[in-house]
Amino acid sequence: MLEGVSINLFSGGADHLRHLDLSFFPIFWSSRLLSQLETLTIMGSPTVPGPSTSELTYILRQCPRLYEFVMTTSGEIRVLGDTRSEVGIAHLPALESFTLHLQNPEAFNRILSSVRIPGCTTFSLECSRATRNIFSNEISHITTALLSAIRSTPDISLTLSSSHLNLFGRYTEDDPTIEISLIGDSPWEILASLIELSVLWPPINAYICCNELPSLQVADLLRRTPYITELHLTGNSDRYIAQLLQPTLNNGKYEWVLPNLGKLWLEDCPENSLSLLTALVERRREGIEMDQGEGVRSRLDKVHVAVPYCGRNQEMRPLYSALRMLKGEHWDGDMMG
Repeated sequence: MLEGVSINLFSGGADHLRHLDLSFFPIFWSSRLLSQLETLTIMGSPTVPGPSTSELTYILRQCPRLYEFVMTTSGEIRVLGDTRSEVGIAHLPALESFTLHLQNPEAFNRILSSVRIPGCTTFSLECSRATRNIFSNEISHITTALLSAIRSTPDISLTLSSSHLNLFGRYTEDDPTIEISLIGDSPWEILASLIELSVLWPPINAYICCNELPSLQVADLLRRTPYITELHLTGNSDRYIAQLLQPTLNNGKYEWVLPNLGKLWLEDCPENSLSLLTALVERRREGIEMDQGEGVRSRLDKVHVAVPYCGRNQEMRPLYSALRMLKGEHWDGDMMG
């Protein structure tokens, strides 16, 4: 770890330097210093001026052997000019892990647009103080730039987070999946932008807190995401149940809004939703019985229901009976009070 050290220390070069941790941003970088570097960590603070996006790209261009890069700063990253036209593209074929924890979300787009990291398997992008509106406006650009940077990547693990959003994704040939968590006052526009990632990770596990999200918009968006395989709903989930689980009969065939949904978790399920959920469970069973190879088979075979109060046995009895009827080859019902 180097802190407050004069950059003249490296004026003669450091041909054998492999790992470098900095808590400051040197005003001059020697290509000879960076050419053999394998890991680079840059830590910053509000009192230490950070590099511009162009300067950062220039730094990365000098590190062809780099396999791990971490940059964390609570100061602003200056976005000046067109990074690609000024310093070109940083090609990092050996990079495996890429971490950016920044303040201003607009810097992500500029940095990601200026790097090519085809072998990267781990991302961590965090914008710790982004306002809802700023992050909503930038998230689409960030995801587009990210997909461009990693387009040829076969295996990847991704963490993208802000004060409104948590996203975890992993892609392997055996288990490709993406998990999305939206909580608090997360704007539904963020979820809309993240749908672009479903091209990269078809199976999606979605974790959604319903208290603050507009039900019609989110439900419509989820309907356009047929790859959802596991859905966790918390809060006022009754606003979603009918829209997401109600099958439609089309020419004698049942069609499901979420045809690939295999697991449904309802946390804090309101009491007034139990009768509706019971009816939909029975409709799912009817659809399975009517299927007989025609139409889209419902893959939903696991239901977990948790209600706020344990003393609602009378109200929960019909749902419990419906779930028990569906236990067997096609269904495993589960309920918690």
